[in-house]
Amino acid sequence: MKWPVKTDCLIAARRPRTEASGEGKHTYEYQCAECEFYWQGKDVAVDHIVGAGSLKTFADLAGFVERLFCELKGLQVLCKACHTIKTNHEKGKK
Repeated sequence: MKWPVKTDCLIAARRPRTEASGEGKHTYEYQCAECEFYWQGKDVAVDHIVGAGSLKTFADLAGFVERLFCELKGLQVLCKACHTIKTNHEKGKK
């Protein structure tokens, strides 16, 4: 949660809340990189464009950490629905 690049990704995808965006006290809205709609902060996730992978053996650790702590160009903001679809697709589900 405290990785500065993650915060930079959210800042790059945000805009001040508009009156048409519904109720609530949120200050910013974040644009989903997939569907391009704007969402409240509670409805978005910062996602790795290229997945970090999984840890199945000790040998996987170095590559996993390198992919996990990537630069800004390796991250995107997705709404929860788009993030779920992408995650399921990466896991081979439909």
